[in-house]
Amino acid sequence: MSFRTTVEELKQPRIYTLIAKEDDGRTVMKGLRVRVCKAQRGRGAVPTVKYYDFVSKLITDAEIREFLKQNIHSFETKELIKQEETDSEATYATQDELDGIVVPEEFSDSEDAAKVLRVVKEFYTKGKK
Repeated sequence: MSFRTTVEELKQPRIYTLIAKEDDGRTVMKGLRVRVCKAQRGRGAVPTVKYYDFVSKLITDAEIREFLKQNIHSFETKELIKQEETDSEATYATQDELDGIVVPEEFSDSEDAAKVLRVVKEFYTKGKK
């Protein structure tokens, strides 16, 4: 894949489901990750790519919730790897995180999430109109 193709691919927003295998063998969805790109101006400028991890209960906007619900099975899946476990909860990361390729952030609140996800929703739905 050429550099140009890679950059063009990164410019496209994506939503991923984050899944993990439980100790009993079940596969469970732990959350979602969205990839968004902010274009930089100027010749040769490389876009800034950000990743946000979130759980669906953070989303209070009804339209965005419905979009996620209707499309959950069409999103690419990223497997989470258990890192450490305490009495109350386990810590997970994707292989991309462990390799230092992806450093996910968290949305500051539900409105921040809705603002980003509205743009991503438009990207996903514009081809279906």
